Amino acid sequence: MGSFLYHTFANLWSMFADIIPIYIFQLSMIIIYGSAIGRLNKKSPVLFGFLFLVGFILLTLPFSGLPRELLNGSLAYTSAFLTLLFIGIYQAKFISSERYTLLLSAGLFLVALLFRTIDMEVCGRFELGTHFLWHAFNGIVLYLAIRAYVGVLVHEENISSETR
Repeated sequence: MGSFLYHTFANLWSMFADIIPIYIFQLSMIIIYGSAIGRLNKKSPVLFGFLFLVGFILLTLPFSGLPRELLNGSLAYTSAFLTLLFIGIYQAKFISSERYTLLLSAGLFLVALLFRTIDMEVCGRFELGTHFLWHAFNGIVLYLAIRAYVGVLVHEENISSETR
């Protein structure tokens, strides 16, 4: 809805309607995934959630100051891609359920970023552009991220039931 509002009205309030839900989802997923990893490793879930969040923020800072003109602003999403990739590698190595889902999500996020990056150039030749593909692929990326997290919960439950 937020992206629809932003692409329809393109003003300050609709921009916030677009980005705030995305940030809330992104930061929530990072915190709850970090917390789950903490529980799986018999460590503090609060500490791990916090560390994942701090790690993501520190990873984001170098990319946030880059000029928007570079790759149509797509470099700002580098930290999100790297986070998906790093957590995906962890899940592939240590989580038995949905083992490769986050790696697939990271790959599809790169495809989404490609469509976002080339959109302005393509619009000159193809009026519809490719920005809608950025949104479509991101929808799949978000679905896979949630599915991967559910896989972590299933893995956690399996470990818990084995120790009973």
